[in-house]
Amino acid sequence: MTNLVLLLRELEYGSDPKLLTSSLSTLRQRINSLLLKIKLCDNTQDAQDYFALLDVMQSLMMKVYFIKGLEVPTDLWRFAKDFDRIDDENTQHYLFNEIKSGRYSLIEVHDQTNS
Repeated sequence: MTNLVLLLRELEYGSDPKLLTSSLSTLRQRINSLLLKIKLCDNTQDAQDYFALLDVMQSLMMKVYFIKGLEVPTDLWRFAKDFDRIDDENTQHYLFNEIKSGRYSLIEVHDQTNS
C-alpha cells in the first residue's frame, strides 16, 4: 500500500497526466483489495486500518485530480464521494455495514468518465 501512496504523491507533484491515467487500474485494484479486507472483518474496529488507508487514498487521489484539472472516472468519483467523510464514526459504521452486506459493491476495474 505504501507504493500506492507514493505513486499518488508522485502524481500530485508530477506534470504528466498520462501517468495518472496509466495508474488507474492499479488504483482500482488497491481499492478493491481494501474493500474486500473490510468485508472480511468482524467489526468496524477490526477494519480501522483499512478505512484509514482508504481515507488517505481518497484524499490524495482527489487532490491530484483537482490540481491537474482532470475529469474523474465515474467509479472513482463514487468512491471519493462515499469515502469523503470516512473519518466520521457514523459514516464508517454505515459503509462497513454496506460493504459487509454486499450492498456496497466493489468498484469495477475498467475506465469510465464522470460526465
